[in-house]
Amino acid sequence: MKLVDTDADRPDDEAEPAPAITAPRPEKRQAMVSLLLTLVILTGTVVTIYTVFPARRNEVATVALQEHRRADVTWELAGPDPGELRAWALAMFGTDTPLPAPGDDLEVVGVRHVEVLGRRAALIRFRVAVPGGAAAEVTYLVQHARDVPPRRVSRTDGDDAIESWRHGPYTCVAVGPAASAAIWRPRVGVP
Repeated sequence: MKLVDTDADRPDDEAEPAPAITAPRPEKRQAMVSLLLTLVILTGTVVTIYTVFPARRNEVATVALQEHRRADVTWELAGPDPGELRAWALAMFGTDTPLPAPGDDLEVVGVRHVEVLGRRAALIRFRVAVPGGAAAEVTYLVQHARDVPPRRVSRTDGDDAIESWRHGPYTCVAVGPAASAAIWRPRVGVP
């Protein structure tokens, strides 16, 4: 009969190693490492956002300028009369759209729709009569407004003048030659 199990460990057999004592980190170093890590993450996030997502300020005006300078344009309606233009705009937006008043000095070259920031916009090309010179071609773009505050933007890009304004729930943009801007601006309804 065995009273003691010889394979069992005795408390004297297990000797734990002495704990390694390290000096605590100074509190300033802990704070600096935390601050540095926070700044690196914040800076990386901001830089990534600004490089991946470009600024879209005045995107409607930029698209209107690009469309004005395009040479190969195919129109959905070429040379519509004022009634056809109103009907097309009504079908496009479902409400009364701000369009220039018809007249003998304003000829509609063509109309088509474009996409600006994922939303439909109406693109209309007008030929405005200029006294003593050739007619000025003006591109008029209208879209339901994306932004809340009414903004008015006027700028010149090379030989082209760009006017952007709000008319009720719509953003309107007109692009035409800067030399005859004094004539076509009031004719297409620039305030």
